[in-house]
Amino acid sequence: MKYLGMMVLLAFTACNTQGNTTELAEVNGSYKAISEIPFTETYSRIKSSLLEAAPITIVAEVDHKSNANGIDQELNEAKTIFFGNPALGTPFMQENQQAGLDLPQKIAVYTTSTDKAVVIYNSVDYLMARHGVNPATAPMVATALNKIASNATQSEPIQNKATVARDEGVITVNSNQSFENTYSSLITLLSSNPAITIVAELDHQKNAMSVGLNLRPTRVVIFGNPALGTPLLQETGTVSLDLPQKMLLYQDAAGNVILAYNDAAYIAKRHGIPQDDRMASINAALSNIASKAAGK
Repeated sequence: MKYLGMMVLLAFTACNTQGNTTELAEVNGSYKAISEIPFTETYSRIKSSLLEAAPITIVAEVDHKSNANGIDQELNEAKTIFFGNPALGTPFMQENQQAGLDLPQKIAVYTTSTDKAVVIYNSVDYLMARHGVNPATAPMVATALNKIASNATQSEPIQNKATVARDEGVITVNSNQSFENTYSSLITLLSSNPAITIVAELDHQKNAMSVGLNLRPTRVVIFGNPALGTPLLQETGTVSLDLPQKMLLYQDAAGNVILAYNDAAYIAKRHGIPQDDRMASINAALSNIASKAAGK
């Protein structure tokens, strides 16, 4: 599957608290637009724009409300769409493969307690600061994302400036296995857990080759567990930007095989969610998966 790279996200127990003051809170390194039109049409416009913008490919769509309903929980409308264009995204990863943790690009749409549809996406500045990159394709990505969001919402996205440090919120584990064996172990671990659903698998190296670009082995798996993620979404729809969870696997220039994933505590901090036992439990689950996949 192709990914945009930028042009144009397991989630524990629950009480339905979505609609509190965090639903419109500022999210570090994001753009947000309050739509002038209903949720369904707003999301449809985003999807249509992506489908019409070849060579962009839609990688996956996640319906958080439907997933919540599947575990007998209530949730306001919330969807995340992942999409990519290797010609624009690969240059980010050529400078730092770890940028693949935030690729493919995604846009989230959620509703507030007053039924307002809100569109949110990561700013290019956020990705550049978090991963220490500055590719020539960055301005094109930023312009395309702004156009998609403004057309879908009939309003101008507002930026919350990125104050993220290099590698902030990224947890890494060095593998004792080869790249292929580590990846195989990771997929087996995720697939064998009935609570987890693999949303998408992306081979960034293969996608780079499809547009004549070189990239060391780099793959990402997007996966989720609604029983863990739904309670976070009930607190604030903005967290649909960072859910479901991901794991990135890459082999660096020195031949080291590295697994990387987002720290749950960092995600909570970014979205104004209280730091509690949920974050520790999510991180424990992620650490267990990464350690086993790494042969430790």
